[in-house]
Amino acid sequence: MSKSSLKTAYISEIDTFLNDFDRENPGVSASQQAEIDKFRRIAALRDQASPATSPDHSTTTLWEKF
Repeated sequence: MSKSSLKTAYISEIDTFLNDFDRENPGVSASQQAEIDKFRRIAALRDQASPATSPDHSTTTLWEKF
């Protein structure tokens, strides 16, 4: 199928509905804001791990606890 035969201006019924919904409800709900805050916190903890929580691999061995 060539690129010239694709319908690029087509907007589906569901896309129209979702665009209208987003336009009518621009803010986020309390539960959405809680989700946003939760994942921002998770990302910060993941990306900025402190050395105290990281295991020191130089003092332990893999088989130490076996």
